Order: sequence, then structure tokens, then C-alpha cells
Amino acid sequence: MLVKVKPRTLSWVLLALVSLVALLFGSFDARDPETPSQRAASLAATIACPQCSGQPVSESSAPIAQVIRAEIKEQVDQGRSDSEIRAYYVEQYGQWVNLNPSSSGFDSLVWISPFLICLLYTSDAADE
Repeated sequence: MLVKVKPRTLSWVLLALVSLVALLFGSFDARDPETPSQRAASLAATIACPQCSGQPVSESSAPIAQVIRAEIKEQVDQGRSDSEIRAYYVEQYGQWVNLNPSSSGFDSLVWISPFLICLLYTSDAADE
């Protein structure tokens, strides 16, 4: 038995499918490995400046940001991992210095809520 699907519902399902495929392709990083200076720059973009409000150390011209950028480069050159370097600054200044939300606990809602909202809206649109 075939089920008749409304065009509007079909369009929402296709939108969700395309979004999911785009997210999957976007999550696979096919770039070449980063050089140490590129790695230090990308890390500096994820660590907040302690003196500036919400600004990453990569964009700040504050003296402390310059010191942190130099420390990050030194730690990268010493072979420390990204998570070790981030953990060092979280230990020094607190969790607020990490500009990337974690993916565990209550912070996981940041990552899950867009999908839940789309799912709820799609199921609501299907009921119409």
C-alpha cells in the first residue's frame, strides 16, 4: 500500500536530508596537515583574551594576547596537542577562556538543539 505524502512534508524531509549530508561532508576534513604556525594560529582563534571581552587572542592587540600567542607557538613547537594547550589555558584562566563550547554535559545542547528544533518543526509540519 502506497502512502500519499504531501509536497510540503516531502520538501521538509528533503531539506533535512540535504542538511544532514552537508554536515557529514563538512565534518570530514580533507585538507593537508597544518604547519605548526597554522596550528598555532587556529588555536589562538579558539582561546579568549583574558583582557578583552570575548575576543580571541588571535585578533587582540593587548600585551597579554601577544604573550599568549607566543606561548601557544612555543607549546606547538614543543609538540603538545591542541587539547593539552587548551587545557593549560583553561587551568590558568578558567573555562570561559575556551571559545569552543564543549560537547559534553549541558553544553551539548548547543550542538544538539538545532537538530531537535528542525526535527520538532518537521514533525509538526507533517501533522498539518
